[in-house]
Amino acid sequence: MKKQLCAMSLLLLSFAARQAFPENIMKTDEECHIKLPGIAFTRSLNGAAAHAKVEEGRLTLTSDARRDNFRDPDGKLSNNTAPLLLTEVDNKQPFTLAARITPTFLKTYDAGTLYIYVREDLWLKMAMEMDERGKHRMVSVRTIGTSDDNNHDIVEAKSVYMKISSDTKTVGFYYSLDKKSWQLIRLFKNDYPPSIWVGIGTQSPLGEGTSAVFEDVSLTTRSISDFRLGTGEAGLPAPPVEARSEDSALLSIPGAVLYNNVFGKGDIANYRQLVFRGRDEAGWEWDWPESGGPSVKTYPEVLVGRSPWSDAGGAAGAAGLQGGDQLPRRLADARQTIDFDFSTVASGRWIGSFDFWITRSDHPTKKDIVSNLTIWTVNHGVDLTYKGRHATLKIGGRTYEATFETPADAPDKPWKTLCLVDTEPRSKGSLELGPLVDALIANGLAQPTDFLATAELGSEVVYGKGRTTLRTFRLR
Repeated sequence: MKKQLCAMSLLLLSFAARQAFPENIMKTDEECHIKLPGIAFTRSLNGAAAHAKVEEGRLTLTSDARRDNFRDPDGKLSNNTAPLLLTEVDNKQPFTLAARITPTFLKTYDAGTLYIYVREDLWLKMAMEMDERGKHRMVSVRTIGTSDDNNHDIVEAKSVYMKISSDTKTVGFYYSLDKKSWQLIRLFKNDYPPSIWVGIGTQSPLGEGTSAVFEDVSLTTRSISDFRLGTGEAGLPAPPVEARSEDSALLSIPGAVLYNNVFGKGDIANYRQLVFRGRDEAGWEWDWPESGGPSVKTYPEVLVGRSPWSDAGGAAGAAGLQGGDQLPRRLADARQTIDFDFSTVASGRWIGSFDFWITRSDHPTKKDIVSNLTIWTVNHGVDLTYKGRHATLKIGGRTYEATFETPADAPDKPWKTLCLVDTEPRSKGSLELGPLVDALIANGLAQPTDFLATAELGSEVVYGKGRTTLRTFRLR
């Protein structure tokens, strides 16, 4: 009980501290002109313009210590000093404000925010904020005289897409990890004045200051069309998307191929999986039952090269299961780099992984496989099943937990396998192939005269429902 009372006291003190207005801070309201590719801010509250830095289309907004926007529901003295950058909109017309926000979390309630702002005691705020337990979550605040405060989903990603949309009657708050699948936070009645302000902000109510980075900031004069799903543009047709759901289906994209790989489905029938490509992005979706057991069932993916599994059934087999023209290549000459950028929103157990097949021939079959290199770059709840010697390796400036599996460890595989688990999970960056190839040769998994047959990126799925959006996969 004492521990509970102590914890409650700390929480109350923290809440009370948030309310205290820092008397030495002067509130300001000034004109400004800060332009980004998708929006121009013309109003600066509380010194925001002086704390804003624009580089290559990104805006970093810094908050000084004890800055906040919150009006105590008890009517006590409140804090209205957060730096905001705003632009005026015609509230009689639809609009959508969106941005990708990366806050720096140093102290409780640090946040990056989007706003609808009328005046000091009438506004709406959506935030990615650090809560009292150190969790990063979505938060919404509606202020009409005093502020209500709602905590929403915990978000583990460092960055989040946020969106405010109005069709003149309804205002919707949404967030997304991939800018494709949007989650509703709250809906409000739009009973705000004909002219309002919208924009961005940051805050550090209890800390010594923080910052947030705003990217892909845009303001359009259209609303979304589905206020439950947060998708579509009212009055505009949806951009064309082509999808294929047949087992082993292929869709070509520049320099590669999307492959609807269901190699481990066995007798499972109640599943759904597809690959898709659109104007600006591509990817895959899946929905696999938990009843199928603990093993990986599937690997929807993007592939460059010529796969030794070219005898796969269906369209993949007929096409030779190949994509692009940069692979196969002898290991001695394999010094390319993969640029990648993907995001996954999913439940269940799955891995985001790279896969590379090393073969004796540049027109390989299964009999030509020498070794397999797999790199787990994101892991959600999947246990390592590879057997063999374990080691920690530093390759190309990154640290991996490695497992060396031989045919003696796994008699059903006549090739050697090196599984690397990245100690710093990532879904965006570059991967140099030269150091990886050198590690394979140095550890006896391949010879310089062997071929790097494929470079692949996909989702190894045990069970669950998810979507991976692929923005970049380029071999250079």
